[in-house]
Amino acid sequence: MTAVESAMDPAADEPAEALFESNLHSLPLIARGKVRDNYAVGTDRILMVASDRISAFDVVMNEAIPGKGKVLTSMALFWFDKLAHIVPNHLTGVDPESVVADDEKALVRGRSMLVRRLKPLPVEAVVRGYLAGSAWKEYEATGSVCGVMLPPGLKNASKLPAPIFTPATKAAMGDHDENIDFERMSEIVGADVAKQMRDVSIRLYSEAAAFALTKGIIIADTKFEFGVDEEERLTLMDEVLTPDSSRFWPVQGHREGANPVSYDKQGVRDWLAMPMTNGGVWDKRPPAPVLPAGLIRTSANTYRRAQMHLLSRPAHLEGRLLQQLAAEIAIADPVEADRLRAQQIGYLAGYGRLGQAQAQLRDLRARYEAAPHAVVGPWIIFADSLVDRAAAQHDSSLLKMRRAHALSRISNVSGLHALSAAWLTHLYWNLQHVDTSVSYAIEAFGACIPCDKAALIRLSLVIGEALILSRREDAGQRWYRQARQLSLQIGDVPSLSALTYNLTSVRLMLLRQDVLSGSGLVATGFVGAKMSQNFDEAMGVTSDARTLLQQARILSLQGDARAALNLFVAHGKAVVLEGTRIRSEWLSDEAWCQARLGEIQSAIDTAEAARQAIVKDTQIDDLASVCSRLARTYRLVGDSTKAADYQRQSELLWDKYRVMQEDFGARFDAIYHSTETVID
Repeated sequence: MTAVESAMDPAADEPAEALFESNLHSLPLIARGKVRDNYAVGTDRILMVASDRISAFDVVMNEAIPGKGKVLTSMALFWFDKLAHIVPNHLTGVDPESVVADDEKALVRGRSMLVRRLKPLPVEAVVRGYLAGSAWKEYEATGSVCGVMLPPGLKNASKLPAPIFTPATKAAMGDHDENIDFERMSEIVGADVAKQMRDVSIRLYSEAAAFALTKGIIIADTKFEFGVDEEERLTLMDEVLTPDSSRFWPVQGHREGANPVSYDKQGVRDWLAMPMTNGGVWDKRPPAPVLPAGLIRTSANTYRRAQMHLLSRPAHLEGRLLQQLAAEIAIADPVEADRLRAQQIGYLAGYGRLGQAQAQLRDLRARYEAAPHAVVGPWIIFADSLVDRAAAQHDSSLLKMRRAHALSRISNVSGLHALSAAWLTHLYWNLQHVDTSVSYAIEAFGACIPCDKAALIRLSLVIGEALILSRREDAGQRWYRQARQLSLQIGDVPSLSALTYNLTSVRLMLLRQDVLSGSGLVATGFVGAKMSQNFDEAMGVTSDARTLLQQARILSLQGDARAALNLFVAHGKAVVLEGTRIRSEWLSDEAWCQARLGEIQSAIDTAEAARQAIVKDTQIDDLASVCSRLARTYRLVGDSTKAADYQRQSELLWDKYRVMQEDFGARFDAIYHSTETVID
């Protein structure tokens, strides 16, 4: 079981044996830090072993948090990989178990990194997106943080207008770090290095914070550590974006003016700040108080919870698929290897590793330009289409997929004909082009052979959704079961994620249609049973922005307008979604929640923004939903004229959409009955 799976396993609530410190006999110990034990591997590398020690206020506690070191390592490795396109890091890419004795492999497994030796820079690069901790106290006193003036009226846990860079000096173990201003930092490391550290740090934080919001997590602040290599290149080192170096808050429940719930070691800090048994407060100097067993157990669960939310995907399946592709590439001839690399790029884009996918696409294009081949060219265009789709460039993605499909037919490219036709079925289904989508589906089935599992998965997802939306639940579920079975067979995590999301999405879409079109369906009971169950399943596979916005809609239908509004604000504005049409939808949802909470002017402003976001290619169901929400919002704020106008528009659109759904469903139902041998 992987570290991520362990974090998601209910049995993992029982703490494992903790590692307070490592004692390797095969390598010389360089130093023990607050958490990590560092060992020399030759003269140019270091083995960093993350223990389960925990520190607070720069003092190491006497007790360890079981499993903490493995959580920190898995999260650091995740972020190093995800952010590698921004700045180089200290990882060597070599398995840490390869440099220790056989009897030490189990000890270092899952909690160590083999890294390059660097010259550390003596300044911590702190980036803050929210007011918290010492920054909040300094702002209360001075209106600024580390020399950065902030607008008046901010509260504890307020989001800042933009992330700020607030460096600190690195203190020796047992001493406290000291916040400094940028001018002092420039004196310590030099003006050019200081500027580069600031710019890189803010970019790292901004990209990580946007991603974390798609997982339901606010990164309030974080610190990065940098070094320089032998060529004086700035390099990210130590740990990155873990619960020890960052404040993680769940989006749901976040309130300005209150201390948020934290998925980090804030619980330990809060306990240490309480009066002890003698009535006094610990002076934050050694020796540390004894941590109670309940606090240790709670802290272990908190670390795993942070890991579960941010790394919530079945990593064992992802690893299996990528490893299989890598193994096949290693033994394939040059043309077949490049074809497999194109598939690998498509999967990386689906996993959300956009930077890595784009870099590999550039390399593959360069290889192709040096030695063009008729088979490889269409596959590169196919991969490029999926990269564009992951980057929300939907028009470009569609054009490239059509080109890849046309070339696959002309050149008779094995496997790509069915797969590109299946993707075009999906893309035109999203655009609600009935004839075109069905035509490509029929073509894809005609071109499929039994081993074309990726094409069958894509077709099954589209047809399953279409059938359920046209109220053919049993038929749709049959296609979904096939998609899940095939996805598990090949380890297709993006499709598993889409499948689980759709289990929530399509039912919620039907529910919203009924509620917003005034059919009288009672929402609460249905949502409380089916929807919450499917949402919990979806969170186990993906916590992307779409899923969290669906959760907000569930909350709004259940009557919790405040919790729904928090999610709409956090995720609607923080993540680039699938075009303007979705922007109009979530803005109308947000306006409705504001109106229900009595925030009249905000509701009017947001409703007007939703109206302006409506464009000519807005899909009918989205447009109907927007008009329904706007009708209800304007009714609540007292504008009966606009309310009546949008109500009429919504009724016409819902009628048109139901007819279109029936057409889709009937056409795909015919495919269902003609291809039973495929899905049995």
